[in-house]
Amino acid sequence: MKLFIAEKPELARAIADAIDGKQIKQNGYIEVANNTITWCFGHLLCLKNPDEYDEKYKKWQLEDLPFNIKQLQLKPIKGKEKQISIIKGLLKQAEVVVNAGDPDEEGQLLVDELLEYLGNSKPVKRILINDNTKASVRKALEKLQDNKDFIGLKNSAYVRSVADWKYGLNLTRAYTLKANTGKVLSVGRVQTPILNLVYNRECAVKNHVKEKFYNLKAESKGHDFTYIIPQNELEDVLCKNRPYLESIKNTCEAKNDFIISNVEVKVEETPPPLPFNLLKLQAEAFKKYKYKPDKTQDITQKLREVFKAITYNRSDCQYLSDEHYSQREDLVKAINSNLADFKNLKLDLNLKSKAFNNANITAHHGIIPTINCIDISKFSIDELNIYKMIAQRYILQFLPNKIVEKTIYLAKNTENIEFKAVVNKLIQLGWQEFYKEEAENLIEDTKKENNQLSYNKGEVLHFKEFQLLEGETKPKPLYTQASLLTDLTAVAKYIKNPDIKKLLIAKDKEKKGENGGIGTPATRATILKNLFDRGFIIEAKGKIVTTQLGKDFLACLPGNAKEPDMTALWSNKQEEIKNNQLLVADFLNEIDSFITTEINTIKQSNISIGSIKNTTNSGKSSKSSNFSKDKNSKTLDKTYKCPKCNTNYLQKRVGQYGNFWSCSGYPNCKSSFKDYKGKPQLVKGIK
Repeated sequence: MKLFIAEKPELARAIADAIDGKQIKQNGYIEVANNTITWCFGHLLCLKNPDEYDEKYKKWQLEDLPFNIKQLQLKPIKGKEKQISIIKGLLKQAEVVVNAGDPDEEGQLLVDELLEYLGNSKPVKRILINDNTKASVRKALEKLQDNKDFIGLKNSAYVRSVADWKYGLNLTRAYTLKANTGKVLSVGRVQTPILNLVYNRECAVKNHVKEKFYNLKAESKGHDFTYIIPQNELEDVLCKNRPYLESIKNTCEAKNDFIISNVEVKVEETPPPLPFNLLKLQAEAFKKYKYKPDKTQDITQKLREVFKAITYNRSDCQYLSDEHYSQREDLVKAINSNLADFKNLKLDLNLKSKAFNNANITAHHGIIPTINCIDISKFSIDELNIYKMIAQRYILQFLPNKIVEKTIYLAKNTENIEFKAVVNKLIQLGWQEFYKEEAENLIEDTKKENNQLSYNKGEVLHFKEFQLLEGETKPKPLYTQASLLTDLTAVAKYIKNPDIKKLLIAKDKEKKGENGGIGTPATRATILKNLFDRGFIIEAKGKIVTTQLGKDFLACLPGNAKEPDMTALWSNKQEEIKNNQLLVADFLNEIDSFITTEINTIKQSNISIGSIKNTTNSGKSSKSSNFSKDKNSKTLDKTYKCPKCNTNYLQKRVGQYGNFWSCSGYPNCKSSFKDYKGKPQLVKGIK
């Protein structure tokens, strides 16, 4: 008997449906043609808590850190014991086991760790399925591989989970105990950099210095032309140079003999937006309905598990397979039977949008409705809203592209001063017709532009007037929940070290929509919620800002705890482990050494966060703080910004000769200052 262990129940059903024979559904598994298909519910096991190794760890004490635990052990996740017991019984009857976890690191680990926990000695095969359609699953069933070939994949996920456990629990206890505030100060490899990302954006907004920039506008026959600032290394400088542009204006007024030097016509086609992945869905649901990311994730979980209305909901992929394309008629029919919203649309099922591309499928595919007929009257209004959004994105794939004809006119005078005008002509609304308000605005805009006269190459024109345009630079806006989630997919752009930046980007080289990100679609919403629940951030008028608790806590942390660099460095090590180029034990020894060094530094530090003592989870804090302002220091929010790197913050430390202040960005920034009455002495000789 062959025993398949799938990562999720819907994958188990897909495997059963792909095997010819009568299905017999049992409690926790399905039997079909001498095959048994059972399932996990994601991870069934988790790492034990520290006190489950030694009773002394129930009490938090600095002297017990770092934990002296040689080998971490697994235990059943509460509520999942029954399924573990079922799988244990099925293993006894099996001749061959098939690991049917998702085709990624976590999918490999969650089945492998269960088999090890249950003491399996039966031979194990591996099946890789990233598309639950019957044809795709059948192809995968014909290509079973030896599970031993994937040990590197499993080990890379294992070391990440162990490293996160050791890093998070040790440093959380250390900072909590050292600060002695009565509050848990949680540290995490992903969580803390996200908090720092929010704070850095706040600082950028507060510290933004407005700069004026300029350009020239010229008018001819009611249409605006814009001066083309020379495209060279001086471009950014010239647009801020008012005298330069005023001289250009004077020259143009004296030499108003422009000729249309070039006419270029471009036809631009915009395809429909891709189906949703979880991140895109969360961002769109926040914009449209103000649903918080964790709420959207919970709704999709119910739509998938309870109503069987959508496919896998935590996907990081927006693409669909060719097999999905072959099922389009059945799926459109099912959607129209469930919803009345799309019945009057003139769909062209012969269209094949760029969404259908096997090459872009990762461990999962885009989130789309299932072919099931659903009684949507049982949906809550929130569930109906999300289901409609998912269905709409799929339906759009069978509407034509939006087509705009863009004509670019260049006008040049005898002094080679050049102006440009662009006229857009709407040829076809296509899929955008579905978005009524946006479509009406687009039609109105293009009507205005289409009323303008066209120009021929070589035509002479004299501009009616020249105007100097003035604007001001603006900082990036404070984060919303939607924009923060989106930014988490590409935090590499904030890393200054080019080598580390490359490592973080390389981590996502095979992922569409991720470009050096931290966290995963399945974890980001939860991490964000934890930051709110722990009082580190609050939402004010739709914008996310750090509380005084969050600011004070960040000021205590070293730079390596606040930056995404650790994710990049760990992912590089994981890649080496995946390719069997690095031993698990060697990496974990590095982690132990790193954590020991961090804990020793914390033990020797004088961490004092006065405002935390009076901070509640609502984010309201007292005004008291041990970070006071000094007339000789450059301060921000009652913390001391490092005057050398102007990026990180000064931390009070205890050294061989007493207290001193050093940059939190050490070792990248090695600045240090003497301590004078609890403050850094930033200017020599002034007290």
